[in-house]
Amino acid sequence: MMHRLLLMGVVTALAAGATLAACSGGTGDEAASYGSEAIAPADAPGDWQVHETGPVSIALPAGWAEAEPPSSEEGAEAWAFTDGTPAEGENTNGVTVVVSPEAQGDMLTQTENSLLSAERSMGAVDGSSEQLTWPGAADAAYSTYFVTIPLGSEDGEQIRFESLGVVNEAGEQAFVLVYGPDATYDADAVHQVLESVTVQ
Repeated sequence: MMHRLLLMGVVTALAAGATLAACSGGTGDEAASYGSEAIAPADAPGDWQVHETGPVSIALPAGWAEAEPPSSEEGAEAWAFTDGTPAEGENTNGVTVVVSPEAQGDMLTQTENSLLSAERSMGAVDGSSEQLTWPGAADAAYSTYFVTIPLGSEDGEQIRFESLGVVNEAGEQAFVLVYGPDATYDADAVHQVLESVTVQ
């Protein structure tokens, strides 16, 4: 689970860059399938709690709670949720959502720029990004990468990050970033949190 102060700095840097992203033309109603091999929209388990965050909603497992959001640029709004309160010196799972009322540029370019920023500022490795289609979105892109935290420590824990950036038909942009220790990422259903994103 994740050092809270360090994590907030990491998320703030990434989320601030994400507010510059987003809209290209629509994906078209002809798209018969959504997502990709890496991610696809999916219904969350029935006992998860749904939270509305601007133009998107997300579902979270029991025990996840709202946390102090990162600072965001003027005109943007942010939310944060974590998997409980991390103990001192431990890392945790979490999600941050940054919403901007206006989209500028295409989401794939912004997602690629955020990935490049993570590589340069945090030493992110094994990164990839791709454009995809998502229900209700006029534009969408996905990325994933790994960062060893705490930074500079030989004994650091590998943290997995995934993001989904979407623009709804009204032109509102949402950038959803999930993260957690890679060793427990699948068992804690962090990826499923991202797959639960619904565009409104």
